[in-house]
Parts: sequence; structure tokens; C-alpha cells
Amino acid sequence: MNKELIKLSENLGAVTNECGDVKIVEVNQNSNNLEKILLKENELENMQSKICSLQKNLEVKNLTKIMAIFLGLIFCLISLPFSIYLVLDGTNELFFALLKTTPFIFEGIIPITLVGNPVTFSKKLGELKSEVANLEEELNNKQKELKDLKKVSEFKKADKSNDITKPKTNEAENTENYSLNNNDFNKENVKVLRLVPKNNSRRK
Repeated sequence: MNKELIKLSENLGAVTNECGDVKIVEVNQNSNNLEKILLKENELENMQSKICSLQKNLEVKNLTKIMAIFLGLIFCLISLPFSIYLVLDGTNELFFALLKTTPFIFEGIIPITLVGNPVTFSKKLGELKSEVANLEEELNNKQKELKDLKKVSEFKKADKSNDITKPKTNEAENTENYSLNNNDFNKENVKVLRLVPKNNSRRK
């Protein structure tokens, strides 16, 4: 997560993350998209975290649904012989009549205890799946937008260095050889911009 941008000029700066790492970032002379790109990177990271959280919630709900069905079937199989015996029994006493229905009542109670109202649970499960799918589609679109913006702006990012000539290979898609000299910016124009809300500044 990009935390703060030390803006040396409109197209050059140093960005820090929540771990304290520093990267040199740059866009071409005709672009003023430096801050915009870093904010979009944060937006995508937040979306990815939200999708991950929703997917875990979805996995838990699916597992709960499977367990409810499984336990209901197990109880049914266990109680079935006893139910058959009571049904075949010739007595008509109320006590035995109630016993006949008891296994089937518990068979229905077990799933309800785990998932609540089955209709409501299924509806919420469907809504959760739909939300995940919509967010994943939105994420793909925003990733494409960011990629295009970086390409147009000639965005570069590399480790902090006085003379950067060999960017990391895993960042080769958005870096080129360039150097950072003290004469590249006016120190009076240096700005420090916060890229995350204050309540998120300590997140890792």
C-alpha cells in the first residue's frame, strides 16, 4: 500500500509503503498523473483485499451449508430404522404417534440450527456470490485502466538510489534506466502527500 508521496516535482517523487520501504517513482515530463497512479494502485489493493475477504466468507458459508445437509442426512439414516419400527407398530397411542414424528422434526432442526432460515441463507449466499463476481469484473477493468495510464504516462518505479540504472526484473514492465540527480528538482517545491486516510496509516 502506497502511504506517502514525497513529490519532488510534478513528474518525480519518492513513495513509501506501510513497511517503510522507499521507491523512486517518475512519469514523463508532459504528465501530471504521478499521484493519480499511486492512488489507483491503492484502490486496486483495497479491492483485492475485499474480494479475498468475501471469498473466505463465501467458503465458510458453503462449508456450513454442506455440513447442515450432511448432518441432516446422517441423522435421517440413523433414525430411519427406529421410525420404520414405530410406523409398523400397531399401537395408536398418542405417545408413540409423537415418537414417530420426532426423528423427522430433528432432521429439519439440525440444518436450521446451522444456517438459520434456509430460504434466507440461500438468498444471502447468492448475493455474496454475485458481489464477488461483480467486484472481480470491476477489478479487471480497473487493472486495465491503470496499465493504460502507466503506459501513457511512462510510469517508472525502482528502489531508492542516487543513480538508478538497473531496476528490479519483476518491475521491468514499468521501469526504464534513469538517474536521479540533485538538480532534477527545486527543493522549495517539495511536497509530502498522504496517500491513505489517517486511520489506515498503520495498516500492514
